[in-house]
Amino acid sequence: MNSPHIRRVALASFLKHCPQVTTLGVRPGLADYQPWERDLLARAERIFYPTRRFVHALDAAGKFTFPSAASYQYRASRLSQLSLLAYLDLPVPRTRSYYGHRQKALILQDFELPLVAMSPLAVPRCEWVIATQTELWSRAALYNPVIIQEYLPLARRVRLVCINYQCLGALESPGNGGRHGPDTPVDLHHPDLEAILGATLRLLRVSRLDDIAVEWGYGNKKWWVLGMSAPPARIATLSGAIHRHRHVGQLIAAGIL
Repeated sequence: MNSPHIRRVALASFLKHCPQVTTLGVRPGLADYQPWERDLLARAERIFYPTRRFVHALDAAGKFTFPSAASYQYRASRLSQLSLLAYLDLPVPRTRSYYGHRQKALILQDFELPLVAMSPLAVPRCEWVIATQTELWSRAALYNPVIIQEYLPLARRVRLVCINYQCLGALESPGNGGRHGPDTPVDLHHPDLEAILGATLRLLRVSRLDDIAVEWGYGNKKWWVLGMSAPPARIATLSGAIHRHRHVGQLIAAGIL
């Protein structure tokens, strides 16, 4: 086995098309890999797609991974996202987390209807605009904590899709009505997006987020961070689709990753 293969190892199968990478597959535990496979992992310069199952153990052991442990963490947890965004003082709509029945009973003392209720996990389609008390208590009972956010009328929602600290595309949906609607590619370098593009790239570098999508919304005459998620497998752009895992393979072939 030649040195390029030893330097680059993948667990999940997204890079099986890439000759510079040896893919081992995902096992129930790290102890389930053969001794020679564990030796490859120990000697690898970088381990690709380690999955959430293994990324934190590998990160704790000092291994470089792609995606980074931070990418896995923050695109999976709204609670982690809110803590990070607050620490970095990025603009987020007023938001609180409510644990247990006593705290949830105070929601309408802190927020007016309509409001947005969200799962603590950053799961697609697990956020709702709530207009009635009946719907609020029904949704709040599903999660502990439940995350409550003020409702802002948004004229635009733009998701910036980023890989290896570079933004590859901007996908827009039509404000609040597009909360779960289709995305349309827009010009990433349009002057309207200059401020959020710069803020996003600074966020990526500071937080070591190398494989993530950051969503922004425009309302009340300013841009707000709405959340983070895993990038789509296929990224639509004005110049054509970018296939995420093929793009990562091209970065590896070029020696960038």
